Amino acid sequence: MNKVFFIKKSPALQVKFRHLFANDADDKPLERLTAEQREQVIDYCKYRLGIETALNNQEELEACKQR
Repeated sequence: MNKVFFIKKSPALQVKFRHLFANDADDKPLERLTAEQREQVIDYCKYRLGIETALNNQEELEACKQR
């Protein structure tokens, strides 16, 4: 597992964040993500990328995956 250190865009007590799409093997469409995986993506997008999203559609998921 690769570690990437970053400055959070928003304050949070959470220290470790998991980027589900760090490799191509984990590339799942939105409808196949579990509730826990959605929360991980939402947290990663918010704190790492500064993108606040509710993951309502595939385009929002793609915005988080591209960065």
